Amino acid sequence: FLKNHRETIAEPLDEETKGSRCLYTLELLVAISEIPHDQTFQICLDFWFSFAETLLQEVQQEAKANPKP
Repeated sequence: FLKNHRETIAEPLDEETKGSRCLYTLELLVAISEIPHDQTFQICLDFWFSFAETLLQEVQQEAKANPKP
């Protein structure tokens, strides 16, 4: 669910939320990741991999679009 709806929690960083919704969701996922259940852990691991991959791609695109002199 979170992998498909990442933009819903990560993108709307307006003045009121200041990213608190995103931070809360990621903290909750960290807690869920600690549950000793293999399938639950695998789902969380898949999300973290996808999240990190997407974040890296976004940073690389931003760096290409706005190169530092």
